[in-house]
Amino acid sequence: MSNNFERLKQATLCLSQDGPLKDRLAEAWAAHLEAVECEALPESLRGEFRSLGDAMHRVTPEVRESAVRASVRKMSVQEAREHAALVVRVFAAMARAEAVPAALLPRGRASAVRQLYAAEG
Repeated sequence: MSNNFERLKQATLCLSQDGPLKDRLAEAWAAHLEAVECEALPESLRGEFRSLGDAMHRVTPEVRESAVRASVRKMSVQEAREHAALVVRVFAAMARAEAVPAALLPRGRASAVRQLYAAEG
């Protein structure tokens, strides 16, 4: 699986945890999404993901605060929800993209690929 896929998966898991949405969004971006390679995402989602990156660095931070924390702090709850939903949509698109090649393989080969994924655990 790609590094982007793993990063998006971890970010989605981070967003699904307890706690204030803005805190989870800032953590998901800083810990996982900052390193996502935008060009490797589905073309239909690249622009939105770039816009998310811009939104996460929009505000000049105060002393001892990151730009991400400052930007998320200034977001409305609705904006934070929309950004979190985008992360989930991008993850879902990547999951579908990762699954399609195995579905297109001949029956015996697809089974072998599934066994390899199962072995990864």
